[in-house]
Amino acid sequence: KAVAFVPISGWHGDNMLEESPNMPWFKGWTKETKGGVVKGKTLLDAIDAIEPP
Repeated sequence: KAVAFVPISGWHGDNMLEESPNMPWFKGWTKETKGGVVKGKTLLDAIDAIEPP
């Protein structure tokens, strides 16, 4: 609930900046924050969802 799991391939760029067609099984991640529930599909989305200390 507090950590976003994002399967990526740095070699091919899968799920790093854009959703990858190579991982159709991955439907995205959901994370609970102080502001509510945040959803995304990429590593960039997960980094953007990190709350500052």
